[in-house]
Amino acid sequence: MFRLAPALAAFVAVLFPTPLLQPVNASTELAEGLYTTSYDLTNLATLSKHVWHMEMAMDVYDSLLFYSEGMDDTSKTLQSLSTDAPEKMAGEFHYTLYSKANNNATYADNIIWSLYKKDEDDSTDIMSKVLARAALTQGVWMHVTHRLHKVSSECAERLKDASVGDYNGGSHAIDEAAALYIGIEQMVGDYTKGHSLYNLAERGRFQFHTETEGQATVNARVVTLLRETQDMIKTGACDATDGGGDAPLQIKSKSDQIISQMAVPLVQMLIHNMYQHDKNDEYHRYAPLVEVYARAVLPQLAACRPLLSKNLEHNLLFPEDHNKFMSDGLEKLLEQLQGAYHCLGITCADVGSYKDEVIPECVDPSTEMLVGYEPVSDVTEHSYIDIDILQMRILMDEGAFDAAKHIYMHGRNSRWKNTNEFRSLQDLSSSGEIKKSGLFPAFKEYFGDEDYAVTVAMEGLDGADDGLTNRQRRTVVVNSSVFLTLFMYIVGILHDVRDDCFSENKSVRNMAHMWDKAVAYFAGSLEGPRIWGSPDGQLQHRASARLCRTFGRCIEGSDDSGSVLNARIVTAFTEGQTLIKEGNCAKVASVVDGTLVPALLAQLVQGLLSGVYNMSVVAGVYEQDAMKEALIFALSILPLLNDEAADLVERYVVGIPAESGSGVEAPMKDGVLVIFNALQRAVTINSDDYLNKIDCEDVGTLVVEQEYLVVEQGNDLLLRLSICGGLDDDVNDVSVGFNAKQSSGSARRKPHFAAITLSLMGSYLLLISSLLINY
Repeated sequence: MFRLAPALAAFVAVLFPTPLLQPVNASTELAEGLYTTSYDLTNLATLSKHVWHMEMAMDVYDSLLFYSEGMDDTSKTLQSLSTDAPEKMAGEFHYTLYSKANNNATYADNIIWSLYKKDEDDSTDIMSKVLARAALTQGVWMHVTHRLHKVSSECAERLKDASVGDYNGGSHAIDEAAALYIGIEQMVGDYTKGHSLYNLAERGRFQFHTETEGQATVNARVVTLLRETQDMIKTGACDATDGGGDAPLQIKSKSDQIISQMAVPLVQMLIHNMYQHDKNDEYHRYAPLVEVYARAVLPQLAACRPLLSKNLEHNLLFPEDHNKFMSDGLEKLLEQLQGAYHCLGITCADVGSYKDEVIPECVDPSTEMLVGYEPVSDVTEHSYIDIDILQMRILMDEGAFDAAKHIYMHGRNSRWKNTNEFRSLQDLSSSGEIKKSGLFPAFKEYFGDEDYAVTVAMEGLDGADDGLTNRQRRTVVVNSSVFLTLFMYIVGILHDVRDDCFSENKSVRNMAHMWDKAVAYFAGSLEGPRIWGSPDGQLQHRASARLCRTFGRCIEGSDDSGSVLNARIVTAFTEGQTLIKEGNCAKVASVVDGTLVPALLAQLVQGLLSGVYNMSVVAGVYEQDAMKEALIFALSILPLLNDEAADLVERYVVGIPAESGSGVEAPMKDGVLVIFNALQRAVTINSDDYLNKIDCEDVGTLVVEQEYLVVEQGNDLLLRLSICGGLDDDVNDVSVGFNAKQSSGSARRKPHFAAITLSLMGSYLLLISSLLINY
C-alpha cells in the first residue's frame, strides 16, 4: 500500500497549501454539502487527513511524526488536541471523567505513547493503525465534545450580553464540532472515503447493519442535530433580544444526544475486535485495537458502573500476561458491556446486531430485583438517580462544580418517560411528593424554608464559604441529596400510598408503582439484586450497609456489608407490596407507620451517633471530616426532636465553630455521652412523635474504646453505647450523669434554624461530612 512519508507530505503541502482550496472566510462544505459551515474551517477539518497519514505511515515512527508534527506548519496537530486540553476543557463533564479515569490531564497523549511503548519493536502496519485509531477516538473525539460543550455556554453568555463572544453565541463552535466530526474527503454514507468519526460510524454501520437514508443511523442523527443547533443559533435563539431563555438548555440537550450517539461506533468497533480476537486468536492483531476502543468507552462506565468498569478494564486493557486478556470469556464480557449501554446514553437498537446475528441485538434491561425486592412496575429510570449522585461526587472531587451543578439542577441519568429530558435532584427536592410527607411540616417550620434541601445543596455547589475544600463542598451536596431530599421523598411516597389506599378512587396499579418508586429511591440502580447490595451504591441503603459494622447489625455471612436494618426495610417493602395488591389498607398503614418510617429514621440516628462519636476520637484533618459527618445527620432529624434533645444536639453538634477543630482536643470529647442519652430519651419518651416509634434495637450498639470518653466511673474495658440502655460495660451499668429535665409531651419545636441559617453558616459548613466518602 502506498504511504506518504512526513517529509514528502510537508513538501506537497508547500506546493499545494490547503487554504488555496477555498477563498478566505468562505464556508466549508463537508461530506458533499451534508453540512455547510459559516466559516472557513478547512484547516480544522484537515486534521482527519492527519489520522489517515498516521495509519498509512511506513512504520510506527513515521506515524508518531504525523501525530506530533502534522502535515504542515499552518494547522493544528493531533498531539496538540491533547496537550491543549487542560487549559481549554477544565471543568467540562466528559473531559473531567476521562482525565480522572486516566489520572492524567493530557491523558489522550499519554495513551498514544503508552500504546507505542507496549510494543515499540512492532513496526508493522497494525501498530500504525492502532495509534491512528487512538488519536481519533481520544483526541478528536474529546475535542468534538469540547466544541459541543462550548456551544451551550457561549449561547448562555450571549443571552446575558449580546456583546459577549466573537462568534454569535456558539455558531463558530457548532461548525467546529461538525468540521472535526466529518473531516475532509468524506462522501455521504461511504466507509471507504473520509477519515474521521463520521467514517468510523460508517464502518460500524457496515458491521452492524444500522442504516438510515443511505448512511449510518448514528451519522443521520448526529448531522440532523448539528443542523438543528446551527439553525437555532442562526435564527436568533441565542440573541439577547430575540432569543428564548431556555435556548442554552435546548442546545445542551442536543449536544448531549450527539455525544451519546458518538459512543455508538466506539462500542461497535470494540465488539468487532473482541469477536475477531476470540475467533481468530491473533493476539497482536486485535488485542491492541480492543484496548484502543475500550479506553474510549471505559471512563464513562467508571462514572456509572464502577465495579463493572474495573472488571472490563482488567480483561480488555492489553495486559502484559496475554493469558489474562479477555479471560472472562467473550459471552460474559459482552453481557457486562451491553448491560451498561445506558451509561453511554445509548440502546441495544443503536448498536444493532453484529454480522447478520452472529452477535444478536441485545435487549435493553428493565427493572430487575432491587436489593432483594422485585418491582411489579418499571422503575428503572427512577433508580438511575443514584448515578447522578455518583457523577456529581466525581465532578466535585475534581473541582468541576459547574458541571455538577448542572446535573443537580437538570439531571443527567434518570430520564422522564418517553422524553430526552431528565428528572433532577432539585426537581425531587421541590416536588409535591415531598410535601405529602407527614414529616415535612416540621422541617418547613424548623428551616423556615420549604426548599430547605435545595438551599443546603446550593451552599455546597456555589461555594458560599471560600474556606471549604472540594471534598467538604461535595459532602454538603451529596449528603443533603441523600439524607434530606431522597429520605423525605421516600417518606412522602409512603404516606401518599397509605392515604390513597383509603380513598374511594384509589388505583391499585398506581399505588403499586409508587411503592416501587420508594424502593428505587431507597436502593438505587447500583446496589444490584442482592439484599446486601454492592459497594457501588450511593443512597440510604448503602449508608446503612456501612453503618451496620459500627453498630453490630450486619447479617451473618454477608462480609459485614449486609445490614439487618436494611433487611427489615426490604422485607417490609415486600410485605407492603402484597398488602396493596390485597387491598388491606389497615395493614399497609401499619407497615408504613410502624415499620418503614421508623426504620428509615433509625438509619439517620445511626449516622448522627456514629458522627458524634467520631468527633470525640480523632484529631487534625480527620477531626474536620468527623465534624462534617455529623451535621447533615443532625439536620435530618433535628426538626423531629423534643426541645431537650434538640438543644443538646444544636449545642454539641451544630453549634461547634469550625476553628474548634484544632487537632489538640476533640471538641465532642465531653459531649458524646450526653448526645447518646439525649437520643435515648427522645426515642423512648411516651408520645406519638415519629422518633418515638423507632425500635432502639434497630439502631444497635456502638462499641467504643473508653479511654476516649470522659466518664467519672470508668475502667479500661470496651464500652457499649446504646440508645436502648445508655452506657454499659461488660461488668456493671455505669451512670453517665445526665440530669437535664425531661421534656414533657410532644410539643412541636420552635424554629432553631435562625441559629444555623445556611446563608451565614460558613464556619458551620466545615462541620459537614460524608458517610459515603470513600467508595
